[in-house]
Amino acid sequence: MAPWYKTMHRYHWFVFVACSLGWGLDCFDQQIFNLMRNPALAALLHLDATHPDVIKFGGYATSIMLLGWGFGGILFGVMGDKFGRTRTMISTIFVYAVFTGLCGLATSWWDFFIYRFLCGMGVGGQFAAGVTLLSETMPNEARPKTLGLLQVVAAFCNLLAASLAMFCGFLETNTNLFHSFPVWRVLFIIGFAPALLAFIIMRHLEEPKAWKEAIASKT
Repeated sequence: MAPWYKTMHRYHWFVFVACSLGWGLDCFDQQIFNLMRNPALAALLHLDATHPDVIKFGGYATSIMLLGWGFGGILFGVMGDKFGRTRTMISTIFVYAVFTGLCGLATSWWDFFIYRFLCGMGVGGQFAAGVTLLSETMPNEARPKTLGLLQVVAAFCNLLAASLAMFCGFLETNTNLFHSFPVWRVLFIIGFAPALLAFIIMRHLEEPKAWKEAIASKT
């Protein structure tokens, strides 16, 4: 039998890269939230980062994001079945990227919470849409391997987010680079970047054959 990677054609690799980056950059944005949540809320609440209210509001922000995650998983799951895997995945990338970036522009805790809920919707929808698109596109021999590698890319993006946060924290401590614009805002605004991925892939991705056949069977 041929190795699994030799069963993949050029378009298969394109779908794999698109889905991996979609989910990996999603994880990158969520790791930025985990690291910058308390500094952001401390600034928005005008409190010290160690104040109990900052910790409490950080828990609220996480809970609100998880609510959005669950709601988004249901909503975008239904959309993926009805309107297509590709359209849905691209939509979820836009949602989590735009609202992660807007967190860096928040002016109060309440709009920060709104952005986290909406970002959570994109997060919940992205994993479902991306994994489904990948599973329905890959050849049988390559499917288990590519799904496993998808998680490897996600772990790498988590490491990338942590490394970037450490580097920016070092610069903040030792230079005046972030004197007028704090690190937490910079890192959240970087979260806009995955939206560029959606622009790049939206013209080249096709709906999986399995989805097309399922829709055709209903008509």
